[in-house]
Amino acid sequence: MELSPICKKEYPALRALYRSAFPAAERMPLSRFFALQKKGQAEILVLRTGGAFAGLMIVTFAPGYALLNYFAVEPDCRSMGLGSRALPALQQRYPNRQVVLEVEPPDHTAPNARQRQRLDFYAKNGFLPCNLPVRLCGVALDVLTPGGQALDFAAYQGFYRPIFGRLAPLFVQKRQ
Repeated sequence: MELSPICKKEYPALRALYRSAFPAAERMPLSRFFALQKKGQAEILVLRTGGAFAGLMIVTFAPGYALLNYFAVEPDCRSMGLGSRALPALQQRYPNRQVVLEVEPPDHTAPNARQRQRLDFYAKNGFLPCNLPVRLCGVALDVLTPGGQALDFAAYQGFYRPIFGRLAPLFVQKRQ
């Protein structure tokens, strides 16, 4: 498995996976991430196996931190251990930054176990809740860090300043 910046020829595969893996209400425009990447405030990475596109990771930066905004593996590449190899590769890519993730809080009344599976996957890979419940654009999220290390809300909000500008406090709020 290789984790590296996207190549132009992979844009169609990236767009297709991005659209199929994430609900429209939760997707930010890819063009925004490409613009942030040009400024050094984000990085769009791809997972490859045998040189072929196998997944995506979209990361934004705040001083000392890297937020994994989006992470998806191609359906025909799932359950092959790519995700479990990609997370440590991401941490190695940013040795001077703490990697941060976001997940929906588990809904124990939900008919499917998808959220619990996602939390279990991240826990198995060392990412635990850091006791920072947030609301991003009205969506409740829990923040995960390696080993559940503490994360300051101001640092978390800093991930979204390049995206929302001075309106970030309206879109990124602490959840009670």
